[in-house]
Amino acid sequence: MSKSNYITIKNITKKYGDIVAVDDVSFVIPQGSIATIIGPNGAGKSTLAKMIMGLIKPTSGSISIDKKQPHTMRKVIGYVPQRFTYNPRVPITVKEFFMLSLHIAGKHQHEQITTIENKFTDVGLPKNIMEKQLAELSGGQLQRVLIARSLLTDKQLLIMDEPVAGLDIEGRQSIHELLKELNSRYKVTIILISHELDVVFKYSDNVLCINKRMLCHGIPKEVLTEDVLAQMYGMQHHAHYHHECEHKT
Repeated sequence: MSKSNYITIKNITKKYGDIVAVDDVSFVIPQGSIATIIGPNGAGKSTLAKMIMGLIKPTSGSISIDKKQPHTMRKVIGYVPQRFTYNPRVPITVKEFFMLSLHIAGKHQHEQITTIENKFTDVGLPKNIMEKQLAELSGGQLQRVLIARSLLTDKQLLIMDEPVAGLDIEGRQSIHELLKELNSRYKVTIILISHELDVVFKYSDNVLCINKRMLCHGIPKEVLTEDVLAQMYGMQHHAHYHHECEHKT
């Protein structure tokens, strides 16, 4: 049985003055699927994600999530940014980091602890990590903490902007396997922003290829052609990307 469309984007354009960041893009994302947005630097990937989250408004066009306006859906959207910056000299534990978020969400302390422990279990973190300082965490642990935090209050949509940036190969694979498991277990819709084509072929149900304009949209093996790769990455790079993908199983 086919999945219903959860996100519908029609002819959205985003301009900053005379600069066009996203140009007349349309696509749909089925509920409970994993979609990956790919494209070169400056292609408008992060701008597109921010419009889906309702953080910025398109100059023209429309976006709906579950047939509602994005800004009304923020409570059910979890987000992991490309870069999480904090002052490592500030003594804040993982537990305090979570409880601050849950306090803002209006949960009582007992609910907070139970929710934190449940989310740690979901992402494969030991409960004793709650007492560690954020600055003590490895890159992989921090990413799992951020993913767990993005799942607070039962999110329906997760948007991950380069969630494995800076991790080694093993760490990247571990995070992507985690996201696949969360998608399968909770039927949460996931949007990944990535530049790694192997991730697209192995973990994504749909791919959105953009370079300001939409270049392709659909099942990765069907739409990622040599012509599309050349339009995204240029003739000097597309052969390398295509060669890499041919070896993926």
